[in-house]
Amino acid sequence: MEIIDADGHVNDGAGQDEIARYMPAGNRSSQVFPVLDHLHFHYLRPRANRAGLENPGPQEWVSFLDDTGISCSVLYPTFGLAVGRFVSEHWAIAACRAYNNWLHEKFTSKNSRLKGMALLPIQDVEAAALELRRAVKELGMLGGMLPSNGEGIKNHLGAKVYWPLYAEAEKLGSSLAVHVGSLHHLGMDGFSTYYPVHALGHPFGIAIQAAACWRTVYSSASQNCVWHSSRVARPGCRFFLIASTVPTIGVISRSTWKEI
Repeated sequence: MEIIDADGHVNDGAGQDEIARYMPAGNRSSQVFPVLDHLHFHYLRPRANRAGLENPGPQEWVSFLDDTGISCSVLYPTFGLAVGRFVSEHWAIAACRAYNNWLHEKFTSKNSRLKGMALLPIQDVEAAALELRRAVKELGMLGGMLPSNGEGIKNHLGAKVYWPLYAEAEKLGSSLAVHVGSLHHLGMDGFSTYYPVHALGHPFGIAIQAAACWRTVYSSASQNCVWHSSRVARPGCRFFLIASTVPTIGVISRSTWKEI
């Protein structure tokens, strides 16, 4: 049986100086991404090591795959999960492009067992579609990641404003995955203990966007839907829900759907 790590995370926080080199001249700040929220990190862990996240490079990552018998890893960001918090469309576009170039140069181009999911500037749907095409066609990535939460998201992800992005993913035969990151504005902003925020925030963030997407599919194409098990199929796109430690919503094309 082939085992795939579908939710690997690179330490792009430690790599922000490297990512900044891909930003436009005059904008190469070491703080490329905003903080996730006011809830992450600032809490005490008894007897815990707060020295920081590990920062494996491509060789260490592949060695881990060998040691564990895992076929490949699909790589997501860590600090870049805050992409939905960008309010400047221009910065979002530049930062996503910089991150994608960095991920390709440092990881995915080094070994075919390291697969990339591109960051997409959800703040500008046209730019997000263009970046998805570039990431898939030029950088060889599997698809793109969308944030579940953030001030830069103009509407729920089932809204028509995002349909051109989904249409582009369909044309490319690529995938889109909604990943939890920022956990604020979910009714837990005043919680003084992080653990319940983490436990509830991940499924809450995904459930909200899943409900929005399923409602849109149902209301716009109910006459043409074929309901089967936990998925709905209709011309143009595919939605599915992955149950994992960090739940994800994916939007996948017909070609990808056939391969699962």
